[in-house]
Amino acid sequence: MKSKQNSRNRLCYWQLIFSKSKVNGAPYKDGDLPVSNWGWPTDTYLSGKRSQNESLSAAGERQGAASERRTGAGV
Repeated sequence: MKSKQNSRNRLCYWQLIFSKSKVNGAPYKDGDLPVSNWGWPTDTYLSGKRSQNESLSAAGERQGAASERRTGAGV
């Protein structure tokens, strides 16, 4: 019976995080926070795919405009 009572009173991981939040009244000292400089990752798979799609899209637009001029489409 006692173990069930302890498990009910124990906070889960996210409840612990939110209970330590400044908004929820926990002490918060900005000066005690670790200082670190960081930047967004570069040369990732998704950034490579994005640039590939942009270059293909731009090439398709150029090719489409050239074919429209040849055929007279869009006039």
